[in-house]
Amino acid sequence: MQQALMVYPMVAMVLLTFVIGIWMLRLRIKAVKEGVLNPGYFLLNRGAKLPDGLAKVTQHYANLFEMPVLFYVSNSHYEAEGLK
Repeated sequence: MQQALMVYPMVAMVLLTFVIGIWMLRLRIKAVKEGVLNPGYFLLNRGAKLPDGLAKVTQHYANLFEMPVLFYVSNSHYEAEGLK
């Protein structure tokens, strides 16, 4: 029973990552359609200043791949080993 409860935080983190990714994609498309960003910016992610809202979401998305990786590894190890 306790091991099953460990899956819920992992699923929540995965869902959060997908939600932020979709939000970032929508903001990027909006910025290109409004002419704020040139689509060529995304080839190398250089050459223009991102709008503040898009910069915040982009940084948040990047942060979701830093510390949560340790969370995923520790929870996966916990699940695999059946630790109590």
